[in-house]
Amino acid sequence: MTEEFERGTLELLRVAPLSLTDIVDGKLLVAAGLAPAQAVLWLAVISLNGTAVSGIEQLLALVAALAVLASGLGVVVSLLTEERRTAQLLYSLGLLVAFAGATLSPLSPTNVVARLAIGSADATVTAVVAGNVVLAVVAYGGVRSVVERAESANV
Repeated sequence: MTEEFERGTLELLRVAPLSLTDIVDGKLLVAAGLAPAQAVLWLAVISLNGTAVSGIEQLLALVAALAVLASGLGVVVSLLTEERRTAQLLYSLGLLVAFAGATLSPLSPTNVVARLAIGSADATVTAVVAGNVVLAVVAYGGVRSVVERAESANV
């Protein structure tokens, strides 16, 4: 998004009959959709090698939720700063802090993925996946709110 602001291409996109919300939704969908697509391909490669993976649906739900959270953070930071260097710094620091904080938990994404993949998931792991999905939905709503405020401020 910051590239769109800096290069002026966002104004070109706004000529189309699309709102800023539509443009951001499209960008967010593509960005967040890449991780689950890569996960599906990786799981296919693993299965071709003869490795069994359990909990595929929950794995993909977790990957999608984390992708929405990471992409949503990027959108919000870029809308609030509109300057690429600052946005990249804040986004990188935000992800590093989130990742570092998550790794301190015994239910970190890495542990949850491992437990799902080997079939040792319990109700707690399922709750962590569900919690991440709910958090992603709420965060997406927050992103939409920020985008709508930015759009109304620029109209």
